[in-house]
Amino acid sequence: MKPADAGYTVNVASVFGLVAAPIQTAYYGSKFAVRGATDALRQEVEFLGQNIQVACASPAGIKTPIAQRAKVVLHPKSASTPELERKKWRLGCIPCQKKAAADILRGIKKGRVRIHLV
Repeated sequence: MKPADAGYTVNVASVFGLVAAPIQTAYYGSKFAVRGATDALRQEVEFLGQNIQVACASPAGIKTPIAQRAKVVLHPKSASTPELERKKWRLGCIPCQKKAAADILRGIKKGRVRIHLV
């Protein structure tokens, strides 16, 4: 990209890089880190005067088997069950990876630096 002085970099974080909740500290922290690293990289590219767009995509979820395979840790006082938590997570999912990719491309074309997929 540098020799061509053009290109796009899109890092994929999660909607959980925008909000935080208890029990999943490591997961949320990693998503905040992706967002922060993306913002820092964007500033570096701008400082160097390069024509490279840097964006961060934050999907609410993409319909994959991740929810079914996830280990669900519940708060001791929770009235929920692991399967109910998995079902709740799937409700907010984007129907497929192709739609997520199309939404990211649409965000790039619009020049967005933060692409929220919900």
